[in-house]
Amino acid sequence: MNNFKTMKEQIYDYITDAIMNGELEPNHFINESELSKKIGISRTPVREALIRLSCEGVLESSPRKGFMLRSMDIKEAEDLYHVIGKLDAMAAEAALKNMKQEDYQKMEDLIEKMDETIETKDYTGYLKSQDSFHGVYIMHSGNATLFRVIESLKKEFLTRGITNDTGKYQSDYLKGINEEHKEILNLFKEGNITKLTDYIENVHWNPSTAGHELFTK
Repeated sequence: MNNFKTMKEQIYDYITDAIMNGELEPNHFINESELSKKIGISRTPVREALIRLSCEGVLESSPRKGFMLRSMDIKEAEDLYHVIGKLDAMAAEAALKNMKQEDYQKMEDLIEKMDETIETKDYTGYLKSQDSFHGVYIMHSGNATLFRVIESLKKEFLTRGITNDTGKYQSDYLKGINEEHKEILNLFKEGNITKLTDYIENVHWNPSTAGHELFTK
């Protein structure tokens, strides 16, 4: 675990990774005692991390039963795409004037990293690199509230269990998404705000392409 993070943050990251890896499945209650033993700590910090994930909409809390990973249906995913697309485009527009060459290089490096993770089927690594890619320009929007809202909404996609499927469809789907990342970078470099925001909102986050087949069957 990362020594620069607090124990609470490390446990939160551990549980988040377990969700992304498909170790925790939707609609199954989490055994806090078992999880505590697996991590090797007391139940209190584990419960605190679970409460935080519940507040973020990733988990559902049930009295006397505990926490479970909530499921997400297609309509909910489409609604999230619609909202995130508008906010992500807004962040890109605000960030454009603040972006520097080193930021574009960082985005380029992350695109290459995503290509590598697709080839090795490291889908957890892919999701983290994808989040970092968007984070480069969202942070440069200069709007801390916008950043927090987008990050909170994107956390809800942890419930999708997209890392459970390691088949060819998964790889092909993610390769297509990464081609979109390349186009986003190209449009940033061109500096055309209209094209950039339109592409992010209506292509990259198009609700009709919300990855229906990536849901846990």
